[in-house]
Amino acid sequence: MCFTTRCLELYRVASSRTPQLAKQGWVKTLCDYQQVAYRGTLVSQFTIAFDVYLSVRRAADRRVQAALGRDKPNWRMENACPACTNKQPREPLMKHKIFVTIDGNESLKRFQRRKAAPDYVEHSLVEMGDSVERVDSRNGRGDYILQPDVVNRLAQKTETFVQDVRVSQ
Repeated sequence: MCFTTRCLELYRVASSRTPQLAKQGWVKTLCDYQQVAYRGTLVSQFTIAFDVYLSVRRAADRRVQAALGRDKPNWRMENACPACTNKQPREPLMKHKIFVTIDGNESLKRFQRRKAAPDYVEHSLVEMGDSVERVDSRNGRGDYILQPDVVNRLAQKTETFVQDVRVSQ
């Protein structure tokens, strides 16, 4: 069986909006739509095709970014929001130009996508239900998502900076 790029792109967009959308359900839907008998091997074929599609998209994006001169490691931070990075002529120099932390509201999304809490209360603590998030162990690759080791190093530097500020006050 073959999968068109339109089909793969539609799955990419749909699964980014609804993380619970499983590949098996998607393949079964395609089989029903094409009036083809479902076979379990189609899911692994779709998975391989989807992974190849994503790698082609990433490679194309890297080439476009390089052609536009946007392939330096710090390009996003150097060319962030002009209002946030604009410096006035007599503004004093600051140790850090900009300090940003964003979780994309992921913590709230995870809270909303949980099973219902159990009906009982144990030791006066109300427990939340299990997470229904789909596990995603993929590596984001690129400069948009920082890897955990980079985040940990930055967190250590920030903690040291905060301690230095407290001591100097």
